[in-house]
Amino acid sequence: MSFEIDRAWMLTFGTDIGPCGIMDEIGLHTVLGIEKVYRQASGDPADAPPAFLEAMVAAGKLGVASGEGFYRHPDPAYRQPGFLARED
Repeated sequence: MSFEIDRAWMLTFGTDIGPCGIMDEIGLHTVLGIEKVYRQASGDPADAPPAFLEAMVAAGKLGVASGEGFYRHPDPAYRQPGFLARED
């Protein structure tokens, strides 16, 4: 699903990277930390981090830092020729 999200984003906004790729570069553990702080500040249970993000971090899938997150690194799919034209 991250491929479809990033493709749509990149095609719509003309960027070189989509939101899932950005989160991989920031580090999914960092994104999770931000989500937890946001949830605490809002006080709204609906603002809790998504379960899939917690599961990815628990599994050690941190993005660039661990070599795998939404993509495999150091050569993520969104950097490959033809990424925007492919259907995965």
